[in-house]
Amino acid sequence: MSPRTIFNCRWTETLITQNGEPFYFRTKSDGEREVADFNPHYWVARFAFENLVLFEPHNNQFYSYVPEFGIWRWQTDATIRADIAAWMLEYARLLNQPLLETGRTGDRLTHMLTILRAASERREPFRKFENIIHLQNCMIHLDFDPPQIHGFSPHYFSLSQCQVAFDPDADCPRFLEELIYASMSEEDAYLLQLAGGLYLTGRNNWQKMLILTGIGGAGKGTIGRIIGHIIGSQNVKQLRTRLLGDRFELDDLDQVSLLVGSDVPGDFLSCAGAKVIKALTGGDPLTLEFKGGRKRHLNGDHNLLITCNDRLRVQLDGDESAWHRRLLIIPFLTKPLKCTPDLDRILMAEEASGILNWFILGAIRLAKFAREGTGWPLSKEQQQRVDDMLAESDSLRAFIGLRIVRDPAASLTVDELVAEYENYCAKLGWVALTKAQAERNLGPLMMEIHRAAKRNDIKRGSSQRRGYMGVCLTEPTDQP
Repeated sequence: MSPRTIFNCRWTETLITQNGEPFYFRTKSDGEREVADFNPHYWVARFAFENLVLFEPHNNQFYSYVPEFGIWRWQTDATIRADIAAWMLEYARLLNQPLLETGRTGDRLTHMLTILRAASERREPFRKFENIIHLQNCMIHLDFDPPQIHGFSPHYFSLSQCQVAFDPDADCPRFLEELIYASMSEEDAYLLQLAGGLYLTGRNNWQKMLILTGIGGAGKGTIGRIIGHIIGSQNVKQLRTRLLGDRFELDDLDQVSLLVGSDVPGDFLSCAGAKVIKALTGGDPLTLEFKGGRKRHLNGDHNLLITCNDRLRVQLDGDESAWHRRLLIIPFLTKPLKCTPDLDRILMAEEASGILNWFILGAIRLAKFAREGTGWPLSKEQQQRVDDMLAESDSLRAFIGLRIVRDPAASLTVDELVAEYENYCAKLGWVALTKAQAERNLGPLMMEIHRAAKRNDIKRGSSQRRGYMGVCLTEPTDQP
């Protein structure tokens, strides 16, 4: 079969028009023409067309499309160079052109890789479709009512896939009876369903983060693991707030959609690095740094799931409204009557598609809310949990604002204030700051709220103590 016969099609003519003939010829002494060399620009363009390869310059990264999964996967330069070499070898044998095989030198392949960057360049192709769910066997479009089911296509530019197959007839009675409704109220189950639907879309366009908190053995970890299985382990990353400030902690952030903090301590949202979480979930631009100095840029639109047994405290940093807008809290106060070891594995083996359907329903409802322009639905009790967490996180400010008033004839010592603050927190069931933390923060807050400066001449009996003039305590209250 001649090269001209193999290349006799419309798109091949387009490639030749844009890049030149596949081969360069020369005339031998006897007048016969022979192949002198191959045209690297033509073969690179043909490779990009046949293999669905693209280069994203913003992140300096190659991607190739995998048709059986419907996803684009990032590739190293070495992998792409090897793919080009193997692909040229196939054509060398098909066309009986040894030059395509012998011409695959290291320098030549490196040169072709440079050409491929320009030939396949596409800027910001992987902007996520927030209302499309990529499942094991189909794509679900949520923008339609009812949702539409489509096959895979490279034009979705999807980077992640749920590994559970869609089955419209599947249900999940054990999941709901033994786990969900045994652990929470119906309105909290609805909240969990909406959050799971948000996770399925792979993009946190609602800027929410879900916290499952309460006693151990109540099902938080099981639910968290099931959500991880549904989303896909390859799409989940464990979140470590203490390391968020490190250079390479977020170097693979563009490869995942769900960040998980499992069984975190009470200071998980208040330790160094916690402020990065707002950027991760709020759509802020982020720069990821890799070893070797390479960097990538993306928007922080990741979903976040936290499970904990302790009472979480948030580092507000004067931005209470941002946390107030983001937080969703489901408490686990009782243990299920029936305890089944490895329940998450059992349920995923028996009811994976049914559980997926339950969360898809949450995604459908969120899409409807977005079309109608309504906000995320929260009951008064659910909103009060967020208010209480934020008040406890800033408990010293709440105490100073509610329990202390101006009185020109009065005074309070630091020890008196700290002791009363600890009683205030105990009465509300809050975890108070340590004595050292409270004493360190008293001064700035007293000046900010009551314009009272710390002094060292507060008289108590025959001695002088550290404290504040012109302030006194009010009557206790049960309300924060």
